[in-house]
Amino acid sequence: MTALVLLFGSTEYVQGLIAGRNIIVFICAFVGVNAVVEMVVSTIVSGIVGSALFRAKILPLRNRS
Repeated sequence: MTALVLLFGSTEYVQGLIAGRNIIVFICAFVGVNAVVEMVVSTIVSGIVGSALFRAKILPLRNRS
């Protein structure tokens, strides 16, 4: 995010995204949205991969004894 702001902060596109708000608020909102999307996608992908590995009998079921 620092590189984005330093390298592209003065471009018309980024200025349009910021829309006159505080730059710290913009960065926190941008990182927050990215974190939520990344958590959802990684949960779905890891569930699918784990299920496929289990069905292919590559990932064994652990005994809970």
